[in-house]
Amino acid sequence: MRPTGKTFFYLVLSFVLLLMVSITRFAVGLVYSNSVLILEGFHALIDAVISFFILLTVYIVRSEYARKYPYGLYRLEDLSALILSIIILFTVVSGIEEVFSPPSASGIAVILVQLATIPLLISTVFLKRKTGQLLRSPSLIADAVHMIVDAIESSSVAIGLILYLYTENTLVYTVTAVIALLGLVVATYEAGYDSLKALLDLPREKDLPDKIREIIRKHAGRELEVVDIKARWAGPVIFVEVLLRLHPLKTIDEAGRICQRLASMIKSEIDGIEDIVFKLEPATRNNLVVALPLEEPSMDSRLSEHFAKAKYFVIAEIKDNMLIKYSFQKNPKLREQETTKDKTLSKLLRGARLAEHFYKQGVTDIILLSIGEIAHALLLRHNIIVWKGVPGKTAKENLELLLNNMLERLREPTREASWEKHLM
Repeated sequence: MRPTGKTFFYLVLSFVLLLMVSITRFAVGLVYSNSVLILEGFHALIDAVISFFILLTVYIVRSEYARKYPYGLYRLEDLSALILSIIILFTVVSGIEEVFSPPSASGIAVILVQLATIPLLISTVFLKRKTGQLLRSPSLIADAVHMIVDAIESSSVAIGLILYLYTENTLVYTVTAVIALLGLVVATYEAGYDSLKALLDLPREKDLPDKIREIIRKHAGRELEVVDIKARWAGPVIFVEVLLRLHPLKTIDEAGRICQRLASMIKSEIDGIEDIVFKLEPATRNNLVVALPLEEPSMDSRLSEHFAKAKYFVIAEIKDNMLIKYSFQKNPKLREQETTKDKTLSKLLRGARLAEHFYKQGVTDIILLSIGEIAHALLLRHNIIVWKGVPGKTAKENLELLLNNMLERLREPTREASWEKHLM
């Protein structure tokens, strides 16, 4: 999402509030010579500078200039969040010495200024978190977390100053300062962990590929097989790459249309995905069940000239490009055709009946010489691949040609309009 007038107003207002906190604390700290309040003023000034650079980063990342690059400049936000976590960690280290040093003398005015600026910090937290959620910006969300810890730290300092004012016992102040530093450690983790994973191309959500796989399975069914899914997080967005295996009977055009539909479905169901790239690879089929029409029940028999009129069929099972076993069967529909009263309808549908028969038997491929329109259409409908056999070659020789990738697909029937002469 690109920044709007509303989000821009939130960001500028948060920046102005931090400047107000910084100037107020610093000025009162100088007037009353209170080192704690001066340090708090510098702390707020650093926060304001960080906010300015994060604001600048957000606008660069979502600018037209960033769109010139294939993956944009989204990782600038991850880098900003990581730098912010390092700054927070530096604050923790530099504050350790102050934990064990008693605060300078505090007065009512100093305490009131410290307390009065805490609501401004809380308002800044709300503005940054709201804007970060609207823009899905990790750097803004990380900065909001940082500001939450700053508000806690400021409250701890105020409590320490109050207790020190009335008791002059530094132990309570030390305890509250330690709590504030531990909060900063948590903020360092929150700000830097996800950003570091994004910069190292580590997944933020391990179950995201499974979600995408389920969507593809739901909307594509058996049309495409998912081979691999990769996701890359960059700032507020996710880039997804999906490797699909294309069924032999699916064309690139068909696969492209399916992928367009899937991309729309995935983006609508999973928030934050900027782009999806689909890669297709052809199906590698290791297990085939091949039927061949024959005149004699022998592997040395030549192919029958007709698919539906063949007397026999051989069913060969192939695994890992090797012929495992084969069996012969008489044409199961031949006697059925001979006894049918309506001879015309019988001739018209005999190939269709055989196509349905082989589909139920689990046949994946058929090698033949001739076939009509209806039978050919039914075989393709059942995703059975039809191969153009070589005339004069035996069943065994045609199978060897298939295993060596030397047969051509029969994409059209050999007898067009074969049904017309029966009905017209």
